[in-house]
Amino acid sequence: TISPQALSFNYEQGNPSMPAAQGISVSSNPAGVSFTASPSSNGGWLSVNGAIQATPQSVPVSVNAASLAAGTFTGTVTISTSTFSSVDVPVTLTVVTSTPRLSVSPLTENFTLTQGSSLSPGRVTVSNTGGGTLQFSAQATSTQGNWLMLTTDGSGTATPSSPALLGFTADPTGLAPGLYTGQITVQAAHPTAQAVINVTLAVSQAAQSLS
Repeated sequence: TISPQALSFNYEQGNPSMPAAQGISVSSNPAGVSFTASPSSNGGWLSVNGAIQATPQSVPVSVNAASLAAGTFTGTVTISTSTFSSVDVPVTLTVVTSTPRLSVSPLTENFTLTQGSSLSPGRVTVSNTGGGTLQFSAQATSTQGNWLMLTTDGSGTATPSSPALLGFTADPTGLAPGLYTGQITVQAAHPTAQAVINVTLAVSQAAQSLS
């Protein structure tokens, strides 16, 4: 007896982890019948652990889809014995295109500036840790004025091999001494995702000079 009669695996491109192995249970009456499990697939993506075994036994079946294009692939694990007719267990592997995944770095930025000093630049790296092209938009908000500003309109794209750089500035002009907080919010469209970078600005009093 062989169970299940078919196996199905799913894999998303770019995922470093392959699908978990699945087992084919092989049993007989009486027990102790030797059998072989032979995988067959175009490109060698299908494998089994332990070619010669004896009933009852579960045969681990694994797939390696790292080099496969998106699509549906079929293979077979053939269970053969010297006593019974061989049985083919069909295996289906579905590989789907990886969706974009938003990742930003750093998640915090801290500035310490003196009253009247020049603005200080910063930048955030927007990465796509998934697949395809990530489209994003960003905006900056700040407490007590517009001291936190993006240097561009905030829109851009990122691919797994080409992250985007998002520039911004912290400007102490017109601010009294104190601690100010702001945020840069990065929003991805498809699929919807959001990341927030917290920005703090500590403004110190300008040194007094004797005249």
